[in-house]
Amino acid sequence: MNMELFKKKYITLFLLMCITFFVNPAYSVERSNDSSTKRYVIKVKKDGVTSYSWASKREILNDSSADNIEENARQDIIKVDRRLYESGRSMAKSSTSTDLTDLTDLTDLTGSTGSTGSTGSTGSTGSTGSTGSTGSTGSTDSSDSSDSSDSSDSSDSSDSSDSESKNSTGSDSLTVEKTNEADTEDNLVYTSINPTIGSCNIGVNAGGIEYYSAEMPFNDLAKMSNGWIRPWGSEYKGVPLDLDDNGYLRTVDKGYAQTIISDDNWGRFEDDKRYVVLYDGEGQLQFNLNTPVIIKEEPGRIEIELQKGRAGMMQVSTNPENYLRNIRIVPLAYENEYNAPSIREDYVKVWDGLAVIRYLDNQKTNNSKEIEWADRPKGSTFGGKKGQSIEDIVQMSNETQTNPWLHVPHLATDEYIRKMAEYVRGHLNANLKVYLEYSNEVWNGQFAQAQYMAELGKKNGRQGFVEYGLKSKQVFDIWGSVFFDKSRLVRVLGTQFSNPWISEMMMERVPSLVGSVDALAVGYYVGGLSDSKTQTMSDEAVLDYMFTVNLPKTKELLRQQKKVANQYSMELIAYEAGQHLVAHDSQFRDNEEFVEKLARINRNTRMYDLYINMYKEWVDIGGGLIVWFRTTYKPQKWGAWGLLENTNQDVKDAPKYRAFKETLGLAGC
Repeated sequence: MNMELFKKKYITLFLLMCITFFVNPAYSVERSNDSSTKRYVIKVKKDGVTSYSWASKREILNDSSADNIEENARQDIIKVDRRLYESGRSMAKSSTSTDLTDLTDLTDLTGSTGSTGSTGSTGSTGSTGSTGSTGSTGSTDSSDSSDSSDSSDSSDSSDSSDSESKNSTGSDSLTVEKTNEADTEDNLVYTSINPTIGSCNIGVNAGGIEYYSAEMPFNDLAKMSNGWIRPWGSEYKGVPLDLDDNGYLRTVDKGYAQTIISDDNWGRFEDDKRYVVLYDGEGQLQFNLNTPVIIKEEPGRIEIELQKGRAGMMQVSTNPENYLRNIRIVPLAYENEYNAPSIREDYVKVWDGLAVIRYLDNQKTNNSKEIEWADRPKGSTFGGKKGQSIEDIVQMSNETQTNPWLHVPHLATDEYIRKMAEYVRGHLNANLKVYLEYSNEVWNGQFAQAQYMAELGKKNGRQGFVEYGLKSKQVFDIWGSVFFDKSRLVRVLGTQFSNPWISEMMMERVPSLVGSVDALAVGYYVGGLSDSKTQTMSDEAVLDYMFTVNLPKTKELLRQQKKVANQYSMELIAYEAGQHLVAHDSQFRDNEEFVEKLARINRNTRMYDLYINMYKEWVDIGGGLIVWFRTTYKPQKWGAWGLLENTNQDVKDAPKYRAFKETLGLAGC
């Protein structure tokens, strides 16, 4: 076909699309209550052409709420108009020689090109993966209550855990079907049909389960409590508590013991206040701080009503022959249904549709001291101080139907690694797979695991990243010998985003890794301004810098990392991803005005556009799984990392979360 004729016909078609969609946006909305599917699809009819494209995933609304569909449809139609426009613009710039003699055949304007995220058809990339964080931000744990530390009622506990730091193939392309019917007007019709589901390549890092965390996934508050410590100001402060392997008091001296049940940072609703404290054995519990009101008390059971704010509990006595243990603090409605389910309904709803949840902070991966299998937190452990147990992670994965991204502690013995693999294989639902990573950011010198690798390398006369490659291969081999179905394992090799050379050297200098790694994982962050520069710039100027300077730089790094991944037949994934505005120096971290500025920028509506652009660039370079960092985080001096500031935040005030939900739709989740 003559190229000039092709260009003329294509440009004419493109202009007609723009005029039709933006000048004459007539539409109608068909309401649907089909419970057999959980997605809406937009049906577009234009000049004898009928096409379909799914919109953002949302729950099917029942009859009583059907009136709300129209406004939702209007908003999604706007998005579809933009996607069609972007598709046309991308094609206009391309040099394809597709024969467009039949201008009613729009197949080549669909997502089958698989090149941009804006079309809502990224499935053709068919890949999964994740991104990671840069080491410059790694925060330290500033929790105000450790095993024997002195906490105070007025203290403001900060979640500074290492914060800086399903899958199917196919296509969600916009499919086109020719029709002979003559349309008298443009119709955009929502109809409940089941389109081809593409590769759901979206994950998220979990937000931790400390008592001060911004989320509480479990019904049982005891799993988030601080565990037993000495009361504040106690003269027994330096005297160790007599604890069993699960953290329960075998004896109680005159110094007593204290725990914090919750700080209420997770957005507990006002009517979520009736709980019951259940326990086995004999002993006496009391309550303090914002003291819960005791409604009814009997041996083994105390019914309470939580007040707003920090709730505390003390143990003042026990029977050493039958000591008080197995404490559970659950909503009254779940008293007789403790394990069915264990995850809160609101948590499941907020994070519905994910492919992967990464448990970095929940496992206390950074600076881990776990060596033997017996050292780990167990499902029976009291409190969240040691992290989330593998038992609870597996149960959470099964209930949420998400693939877990698990970390093997850097000091773990071969027996630990094998037993961990055996437990997961025996208890994780068979339809789920495991993303497996040895430790986290072993290149990041602020973490103990990086120091360990450096020392190991020095001892053996090798670089630390070579030691990391060898240890990763060892972990992969052990898990591979346990998992009979190797397709359920995604073996992940982490690398430093800003240094593609390390990625290549790991594979080159540890030849046994070739063929043993499924995914190369980077930390895909946008930010990187100095404290002083950020302080002098306006909010809008900071955002402009992120769009015009940071994004192009990160895209070039992505291309380089993707080249390495392709060279060794690995998928490029992102173990963490998102904005990276954080105070680096203590003088700025302690500057309330500066910290508030960073939080304010994170709430700016342009953050939605930044995250959408990040995802589009990720898809554009052929990235697979992208794991956003992170579910929730209360803005503070250590950063503003959360997609939400707490689980129940109003989404209209959470632009990053809204963008995250949009990426779920774009990925076909």
